[in-house]
Amino acid sequence: TRYAAGFSVEKGGGGDPSPWTALGVFNGIKAALTKKFGSPDFSNRTVTVQGCGHVGIYLVEHLVKAGAKVIVCDTQDARIQDAKRFDVTVVSSDAIYDQECDVYAPSAIGQTVNPSTIGRLKCSIIAGAANNVLVDSSMYEPLAQKGILYCPDFAINSGGVISVGAEYNPGGWSQAWVSDKVERIGHTIDRILNESEKRAKATEVVALELARERIAAAEEKSNTPVNSARL
Repeated sequence: TRYAAGFSVEKGGGGDPSPWTALGVFNGIKAALTKKFGSPDFSNRTVTVQGCGHVGIYLVEHLVKAGAKVIVCDTQDARIQDAKRFDVTVVSSDAIYDQECDVYAPSAIGQTVNPSTIGRLKCSIIAGAANNVLVDSSMYEPLAQKGILYCPDFAINSGGVISVGAEYNPGGWSQAWVSDKVERIGHTIDRILNESEKRAKATEVVALELARERIAAAEEKSNTPVNSARL
């Protein structure tokens, strides 16, 4: 069927999308650092990465190379041992919530920002590769009260989907095309954070609004209705 994507390089696809997800998250974190602290420099920043799996380990590599102090956890010892290839500090899966850091990067299970953890988080930014990071919209107000910038998961972790989707392009998957789009994730996060401030709404709400606005503009331009029911 032509309605499938995510193929190996040998079969004409983009291969493992995990590195692209991680790179997009890294670009998004840089945008968030700039917004919060005025600079994308990682040299004096601490990032906690929750989960060192397929995506998390690539994110760890980017962060360490950029000069960040990185604290990691994982439930699987093999992944912890793999992470030790880099200059990281290892803590337990529960202790990760109590670490003093600039960025909390949940990169494994979802809903880790919830009533049980929100009071423990000591970060300025939440930006990770996991899906459904917030348990629900009840977290918007606690995040605002604590002054934590939340980068919506579906925006910042979209690099892998971008790579897989590139296989549908005329001519097939292109590294240059994917690289350009993943680089722009940083611009997307910057826009979401700025619009959140202007509209005085939670970043997740604004991200959805911007998506709907973009779809509406595409419909108007093409005079073709776009199914936006899922948004």
